[in-house]
Amino acid sequence: MPLHRLQFHVTHDCPVSCRECETKSGPWNGPFLDAPFMIEVIDEAWVLGCLSTIVFAGGEPLLKRYEIEQVLLHAQKRGLRSRVVTNAYWAASPKGAFHTLLDLQQAGLSEVTLTCDDMHQELIPLDYIKNAFVAARELGIPVLVFMKPALEAVITPGYLGTFLETTLHGCGEVGGDLLKEGEYLAYPDPASWGAPRNGTQILMIVSPTKDARVCQGVKAQPVATLPLGNLGYQSLVDVLGLRQTAH
Repeated sequence: MPLHRLQFHVTHDCPVSCRECETKSGPWNGPFLDAPFMIEVIDEAWVLGCLSTIVFAGGEPLLKRYEIEQVLLHAQKRGLRSRVVTNAYWAASPKGAFHTLLDLQQAGLSEVTLTCDDMHQELIPLDYIKNAFVAARELGIPVLVFMKPALEAVITPGYLGTFLETTLHGCGEVGGDLLKEGEYLAYPDPASWGAPRNGTQILMIVSPTKDARVCQGVKAQPVATLPLGNLGYQSLVDVLGLRQTAH
């Protein structure tokens, strides 16, 4: 099983608790993944030879910014791309947004995904998204905006593009090497919703309790993931079923 991407759900803690949150995140002060654990998993996956990208998600992963910066430094040494998925709660001011992203960039961050839609913006001011977006653009960090599709949505790629004074190009697939400097994308493209998944990419998701599951492909529609085990007491090789039994 070639493992291309690791997605760490660093924590399910979040400054806000959105309605219909898929991970049921909120201000819970729950378990989280620390830097030594994530680095160990990265090293085990890197040895397998296919790993290209590390993703930090949540919850709100930047609540554990120190842990993420330590892992980013290590991932950069391994030549891996990295992405943070964030609601931009930390971008209350242009200056604060700039310095947060600058620190992450200096640690090795490759790109940032901003979650922005009607549901999130009930609780996070849209100006925070703009502050984060402008700061990323000034720093040359590629930006992807994740919008959860909804009927009669107010915040659409067109609406947000006007607000940000730019053009958001729709995309239907998020791979390890998708974004380039100067590209500002809205994902998913409505035209891709419901399209078949791409089976060429293997993504492992690691929860805050170290449960590991995989899914194939990177298309937008929800799909079942396959639970594999727990990396708290199993090695990555054992979880993936790659260990050869001696005869």
